[in-house]
Amino acid sequence: MIPLYEKCPELGKQIIGFTLKDEEGLPDGDYVLMESFCDNPDCDCRNAFIYITTAPPEVKNMAGINYGWESRQYYESIFADEERANQVHGVHLLEGKQSEWADAFLELFKKIMRERNLGEKIKKHYKLFKAAVRREASWEEQTSARKKIGRNDSCPCGSGKKYKMCCGR
Repeated sequence: MIPLYEKCPELGKQIIGFTLKDEEGLPDGDYVLMESFCDNPDCDCRNAFIYITTAPPEVKNMAGINYGWESRQYYESIFADEERANQVHGVHLLEGKQSEWADAFLELFKKIMRERNLGEKIKKHYKLFKAAVRREASWEEQTSARKKIGRNDSCPCGSGKKYKMCCGR
């Protein structure tokens, strides 16, 4: 999973930040929601990892959240594995190390999703991210497919001269 801002820097400026003060069960401070997506151009997992971190300069991960917006049946069809489909579908904490406040941040994330229509924004960001990944993969494929011209090869311009004596000067 790659952060949104790495493939879509213009959207990186739209990172959602918020300040907590006297919020039940959560430490006061400034926080950021960071979206990350799969960078496999052939994958259409329709899934995001959302990391809630403290705001810079001292960035600490407070919660890692999975957000899979499609139906369970969709995930079962692409993964062919019911357990994997359950891991991806819905909104829940990611497996692995979480902060002691992760459960409370998960509930706060769900609330923010409802109040700010965040689910639709994440879906839009996913589409833009995937388009950027596919453009990049296409460009890499095109450039790697080009044959390197050797100095003693015929010039591709069609002059009949060796490349080194023609366009390769």
